[in-house]
Amino acid sequence: MESIETSGYEIRQATLEDIPELIRMQVALQKDMDSIRENLLRPGQTNVAALREYYSARIRDEQTQMLVALPTESSRAVGMGAGKIWLHADYLPPRSGELIDLWIDPEHRRKNLARRIIAHLLRFFRLNRVDFLVVSYVEGNGIGESLWKRLQFEPVLVTATADRKDVEERLRMPIRRVAPLAYHTTLAGRSRISMTPAPVV
Repeated sequence: MESIETSGYEIRQATLEDIPELIRMQVALQKDMDSIRENLLRPGQTNVAALREYYSARIRDEQTQMLVALPTESSRAVGMGAGKIWLHADYLPPRSGELIDLWIDPEHRRKNLARRIIAHLLRFFRLNRVDFLVVSYVEGNGIGESLWKRLQFEPVLVTATADRKDVEERLRMPIRRVAPLAYHTTLAGRSRISMTPAPVV
């Protein structure tokens, strides 16, 4: 670990006591992403209970390193980041590392905290002989794009989203009123029931 006296911040493994701050930062991260792009797949509501379980599992998982950054004079985390090792025997390479949940509170940015968190996660991956790294970020997130580009991450896959109605319009598909599949299934069930003879008593 880096000297906390010279940096003014400590980077350490997250504990269960850090979960409230991890949840706070995750909510802030989601709001930040929502402000950049509207057409994202997102949770309908912030489920605090689910987030508490999510971070509890991450902290206990031996294949994950969950880190927090905090000022030396405070016990309140102001940044976080995680590294997750994935094993996939049917792919090459069979092990990969994912960088996830990277967040620094705005008032604590430009202090190299993100780079320090990433450096700690790289050591975690090196110790576990993981070389192939993956990171996902929202297009238009200038801060994230700049950081990952400087660190030699190269985009190789594109996840694109669209509204079905817009795609149908582009294809000039005729618009017909169609009963939902579940409705068809219900009707089919009722038809079978109506054709079944009543039991003889």
